[in-house]
Amino acid sequence: MNYILGFILSLGITLPAYYKRALTGSGVLAAVVLGTLLYGFGEVSVYLALIAFFGSSTALSKVSGRILERRHEAEGIERLHEKGDRRDHTQAIANGGVALLCAVLYKVFGHEVFRVGAVIGFAAANADTWASEIGVLSKETPVNILSRTPVPKGLSGGVTRLGFLASLAGAGFIAGTYVFIEALWGDVALGVLLVQAVAVTGFGFLGSVIDSIIGEKWQAKYLAVGSEVAEYLTERSDGNRRVVGIKKIDNNVVNFVSGLLSALLGMGVIAGF
Repeated sequence: MNYILGFILSLGITLPAYYKRALTGSGVLAAVVLGTLLYGFGEVSVYLALIAFFGSSTALSKVSGRILERRHEAEGIERLHEKGDRRDHTQAIANGGVALLCAVLYKVFGHEVFRVGAVIGFAAANADTWASEIGVLSKETPVNILSRTPVPKGLSGGVTRLGFLASLAGAGFIAGTYVFIEALWGDVALGVLLVQAVAVTGFGFLGSVIDSIIGEKWQAKYLAVGSEVAEYLTERSDGNRRVVGIKKIDNNVVNFVSGLLSALLGMGVIAGF
């Protein structure tokens, strides 16, 4: 029964997103499967962490996209980073795959640490999304997270102070959702719940930092218009020549790996308490 209800709820949430052009058809399919399984496992707090991530990231993406379009039209700037307003199945898997893996482990082994790991997975995805969608609006010139040299806005590896604050807020938003649900309906002691909330926020934020580092060091980037660098192949380009990074590592791979690492680190620390 849980799986049927999870399917109905997930379909009811994703179909409007499809008609609003926030999801592609494949994105709807992947999101419905993800939501059905998470709800079917009986973990309401993890399912609502998914909803909190999807709802907030979709809204921010739409608002940020409109603001950027107006700025770019006024300034004649072409958007070069890989993320778009409409999410497909690869992005759904990249952002939700870690949480699903942890939820499966929790279902099988019943250890609390896996449930928290699932929430950390969504916190990392939300932190990265908020950092991208809010940070790119900063009037401050982004700098490379490692070399501290200026980089184009929206390019992976570039950070701003506003982006860091947005990342921390994004992770905290997921942690707050988790604490609220568990405090109402869960059976976790308050002290333990607060520790878990700090872990979700801290390691979710760390996931965004890891994302920037991996994006800068190994994500593939291509020569685009003139001397600009883009994260994807463009129609207007100088031969679509890859200038840095590994061909198979795109933004989705970076998102999944950073989420996985942050969840593993967070679960390791929590298990040690």
